[in-house]
Amino acid sequence: MVSQKVGGWAFILGVVIAILAGLASTFAAMYSGYVLLVLVILGLIVGFLNIKDKEVVNFLIVAIALM
Repeated sequence: MVSQKVGGWAFILGVVIAILAGLASTFAAMYSGYVLLVLVILGLIVGFLNIKDKEVVNFLIVAIALM
């Protein structure tokens, strides 16, 4: 129950960061590495906490493809 709430909040925070970084292009250009790192970490948190047993294979394939 708690892990689903953390995953949900991490997803919402990632969406907000992505929108703000897109709107503030100057800020995003200066700190693009940090923004990308935060988004990757939040994506991993959401992935690990919200993936069900039947979705594990697809999640791993996507993770490998993104590497």
